[in-house]
Amino acid sequence: MTGHDEARPGSDDRQRFLISRRALLGGAVGASMLAVGPGLPGSAGAAPRTSGRVVTRLGQDAESSILIGTLGEAKTINPFVTDESEGDWRCKMLFDEFVRPNPETYAAEPGLAASWEIQDLVFTFTLQPNAKFSDGANVTADDVKFTIEGLLRPETASTRAVKFAVIEGAEAFVAGDAGEVSGIEVVDPKTVRITLSKPEAPFLYNLRYVFVAPKAALEGKDLSIASTEEYFRTPVGAGPYVFESWQSGGDFVATANPHFWEEGKPAIQTLTHRVIADSAALVNALQAGDITGSLYPAPTLAEQLESNPDLQILVPPFNSPNGTLFNCREAPLDDPRVRRAIAMAVNVEEYVASSLLGLGTAGLGPIAPDSWAYDPNLTPIPFDAEGARALLAEAGVAEGTELSMLCNAGNVLREDWLIRCQSDLEAVGITLNVEFIEWASLVQRVQETRDYQMVGADFLGVTAEPSELWDQFHSTSSGNHAGYENPDLDALLDQARETLDQEAAKPIYAEIQAILMRDLPFHWAWYRPFIHVMRADVGGFTGSNLEGGVFRTLPEFVPGAPQA
Repeated sequence: MTGHDEARPGSDDRQRFLISRRALLGGAVGASMLAVGPGLPGSAGAAPRTSGRVVTRLGQDAESSILIGTLGEAKTINPFVTDESEGDWRCKMLFDEFVRPNPETYAAEPGLAASWEIQDLVFTFTLQPNAKFSDGANVTADDVKFTIEGLLRPETASTRAVKFAVIEGAEAFVAGDAGEVSGIEVVDPKTVRITLSKPEAPFLYNLRYVFVAPKAALEGKDLSIASTEEYFRTPVGAGPYVFESWQSGGDFVATANPHFWEEGKPAIQTLTHRVIADSAALVNALQAGDITGSLYPAPTLAEQLESNPDLQILVPPFNSPNGTLFNCREAPLDDPRVRRAIAMAVNVEEYVASSLLGLGTAGLGPIAPDSWAYDPNLTPIPFDAEGARALLAEAGVAEGTELSMLCNAGNVLREDWLIRCQSDLEAVGITLNVEFIEWASLVQRVQETRDYQMVGADFLGVTAEPSELWDQFHSTSSGNHAGYENPDLDALLDQARETLDQEAAKPIYAEIQAILMRDLPFHWAWYRPFIHVMRADVGGFTGSNLEGGVFRTLPEFVPGAPQA
């Protein structure tokens, strides 16, 4: 293979998951992924146990099923328009990924694409020979071409279309000047060749968002989020699970795909994904054995969970920080002085001490701290109420100005963040009206209607692939939810995305981070601590900071066999 840096998606020394609350209290950066539980590393001297209480509560078939509690509802399972964590994970289970990122290093690995060869700008992919859709039909190169072109179609309105605009002929296709993308060639039923118009460092990584759908079922159909096609109510995919049922607000249920290309997987036959929209309630459900596991239990209650021998706890490294998203289209938030003043007015260190209880720390910049592109030399935003008042006065913001801020209800750490912001902004003359709404509604208001002023959720920032900053901040990107525009940043984002060598890309990303920290379309304020909790008698997992977390590798799970 030539012409591309295979290691670009993640660094060789990427940090892994930590053990136990002791490590969590010590800070989540700089240790390895391990689990705590009976007979597991980090639980010295403990003998393996059977999770009798949990099996009883879940039913006699618990070993062949899993019930995962989540904090927010998916927006959609339409593979052409999904663009948030819950929907992406469900689509991975139903459709698989064309190219999978390694759950820990993020390096490209085979998915529905069994292998590939790269020669300059030409990528030739060979599909898994036994890949079939859940209805038994073969997955073909025609399906791959159809899916990528479906993502690019303007009428689909996929926020991920920008990731494939680099394919040769995509521009003419999107403009309506060509009936197909010339750079996608079906060589034979199991081989597809993709030619790029210019170098694109994250191209292999971005193919994870190609959830291959059957051309025969969807050709000529509406693929948008507004589609009323029956297919999107009962989708057919080539992933490890087959859709059974889901209505928004109810359980998402899927069963093992008998045609899945990885023989013998998944061992867990039934998957249920249930919304429990309160992180403390998730702790109660885990304690009672009502659910098998969750990524979102309140980390401040980790001690309760750790004392339960039927559970194992994993602590991932920090993602990019949480904080405050600003709508830069709306006055007065279109003024960077106002955004900086709001950030300066909030006492982040006090929030960390009072609400995170030593489980998290103050954030710094838009990139996760264990990424190869992270710049630790960034200057943090100081807490300076008087300086904030001066900036607000300079920008002409009157005393008593009212602003509004949203976050997803049930996320107690984000709710506390809004309350902290409300209190501290009052001290500098801003009245902040806060609103807590359901996750899918929040996503819609930020990503579709842009109906917000400020949001206390991490819509901007990257954990795995730093080039996603292009999607989030380039002035031409449909994923620029903040509405922030800067021509100098655009040029740097373009340059970084085309720079294949990681070392050469680092100083470019340092400049990008410096500009974003100066203009603050998002206040990256605090690292959100997570605990991933699962029944102790389940093994075979791999931890990850990608969507789905430890459940990302669900097809690998071995029920009734604790992690070795």
